[in-house]
Amino acid sequence: MMASVSVVLCCHNSVQRLPSTLRHLAAVNVPPGLDWEVVVVDNASTDDTPACARNLWAQAGAPAPLQVVPEPRQGLNYARWAGIRAAQGDIVSFVDDDNWVDARWLAVLAEVFSAQPGVGAVGAWAEPVSEGAIPPWFERVQHLYACGPQGMAAGPVPATRGYLYGAGLSIRREALAALDAAGFAPRLVGRSGTSLAGGEDSELCRALLGAGWVLWYEPRLRLQHFMPPGRLSLDYARRLSFEMGRAAVRLELSSPLMGRRRASRLLRLRPLAALWYTARWSAKALPFPGRARHPVGASYHFGRLAQVLEPRKRA
Repeated sequence: MMASVSVVLCCHNSVQRLPSTLRHLAAVNVPPGLDWEVVVVDNASTDDTPACARNLWAQAGAPAPLQVVPEPRQGLNYARWAGIRAAQGDIVSFVDDDNWVDARWLAVLAEVFSAQPGVGAVGAWAEPVSEGAIPPWFERVQHLYACGPQGMAAGPVPATRGYLYGAGLSIRREALAALDAAGFAPRLVGRSGTSLAGGEDSELCRALLGAGWVLWYEPRLRLQHFMPPGRLSLDYARRLSFEMGRAAVRLELSSPLMGRRRASRLLRLRPLAALWYTARWSAKALPFPGRARHPVGASYHFGRLAQVLEPRKRA
């Protein structure tokens, strides 16, 4: 029996972004016998996102059922779990409000999950698009934007990586239900308002791996990630890198393998390590002759340092 798919679209004040996103979603090819739905999560919007989603979907011919679910707690992870609990499909596919999926999205999902019963989550290849030109430095930091390939070829994600990008992440509902029933409580909230906090996708992927599921990268699963010019600045990229550094420390401290003694040792040693790497990457950011300048390398370690020092400040 062919799996059914729930596309979960998390939105916060998304009136300007929804038309293109829903137009691409309405144009997907639906394999014969595949049931699918769209779950729009209204994450504390102050504009007309719910009405806009319903009207745009109706104008597109309503090719699948669409429901709007409210989530008053602002934060991407709150919104995603509200969508998970409202979803009816066997596969829950996260599509952000600036993601334009390829026409084969549903067909590739159904094929991979059917052929790989041990796979709990599948990651996509996102191509960056913008109103203007993509800056030349972008390729070196595209992972911060959840863009580009996530592996050399289709297949299981190596343990050394251990995560998939949240944009376009599709998960077997059986795996999510098992995590929920086991009391999995995410600690990272993700993006919220103007905050660029991240790491919630890595946290979920680690939980899936710990439960015995396989993470799979599928390059045929394609989407375009639209970014306005304001996001394609070095200042924005440095902010993303900084928040990624903070999230990395939070993930380490929240690991079930991290005992109190080891956590205490980590907090004692990490400031020195973070200071060393910050100095190292800051030096790499300097424009020395004959060496490529790294655009945002130091910001990640500044983020690690800031997060390590945070509990010390509270103490």
